[in-house]
Amino acid sequence: LVKAVVNTNTAVVPTAASSGSLPATVKFPERLQDPILKALTPPDIWEEMQGSFKDYRRLGYFANPDMADLLRADSLKQWLFSGANFGIGTDNGVPLTFHTDALWMLGKIYTSLGVSPMWVIDHMTRINARILRKKDVGTIEPGKYADLVILRGDPLSDLADLANVETVIKNGEVYKGGLTLSFEDKDGQPK
Repeated sequence: LVKAVVNTNTAVVPTAASSGSLPATVKFPERLQDPILKALTPPDIWEEMQGSFKDYRRLGYFANPDMADLLRADSLKQWLFSGANFGIGTDNGVPLTFHTDALWMLGKIYTSLGVSPMWVIDHMTRINARILRKKDVGTIEPGKYADLVILRGDPLSDLADLANVETVIKNGEVYKGGLTLSFEDKDGQPK
């Protein structure tokens, strides 16, 4: 199957969610009250989300996270190193994972399996655009939309820095004072 997918250049965008949101939440439960996420969420949905967090450790999804991650890792590695037309995305259906952190968390899964942060960023942008047949986005070059983000930190050292947006340049307009979507410790380092 993998060989056939590679030979036909069929796009693969696996469901690669991890149970990593459980240890992140146990270590830092305040992430469930992220003020940025709250500001982006309608109040009735926010309240429903908060109610669902009360017994999150009982969710079947977290019943055997180590085994699930091990099996997931073997499957993902098979695709990652096959030469497949590999896109990165999420339907974000993982408990305790939010749109504000889903993509960088997903990227960290891939780096833990042996690809570089630059590979992840390239596949989130250039390869995804190619898969979607969008010729005017995905890379920075003449004739393309050049929406850019300026980050605090270096995503090539830690993909979590993708959450620390300082400035956005969209359609030629500069927006300053970007939202920081991650919590920081007392030294200003993302948690």
